[in-house]
Amino acid sequence: MPSRLEGSPCNDIRGHHVVSLAIGCEGIAAMLSGFGTPALGNVPPGHPRRGNSCWQVRHNPTEARHLLAGRGCGPRNTSHLVPIATAGSRQMQSLTMHQAVQEMLRAVHVEVSFEVIDWSTMTQRRGQVAQQPEQAGIHALYNS
Repeated sequence: MPSRLEGSPCNDIRGHHVVSLAIGCEGIAAMLSGFGTPALGNVPPGHPRRGNSCWQVRHNPTEARHLLAGRGCGPRNTSHLVPIATAGSRQMQSLTMHQAVQEMLRAVHVEVSFEVIDWSTMTQRRGQVAQQPEQAGIHALYNS
């Protein structure tokens, strides 16, 4: 869940595309030994509510780096703080999956650091508005 505060790097749709292109969802799904499928958006293909977006989720780190450069961001000058829970709802290999995503994003020059919190705190944070003092400096919130 990205921050929508003014000045947040998450407000630019190209930033969402960079992340989508950087993360190899098939690799993440493989980590789950058949208990997950690669993400292709919020609504699965073939569903009547899917729509006809011209954007297709795919893994292409080269295109991600190109998009990032088009935003005026060079190597290692875009970073994000994301709180994560060590365990909780549907997080079968929480830390391992987060670290894999962190490495995939690092490969396209997006640095992500984690604030590791317990599941109860995470659910409380999701219910707060982005302007709360506890949310200061946070660019996204993992929403499992």
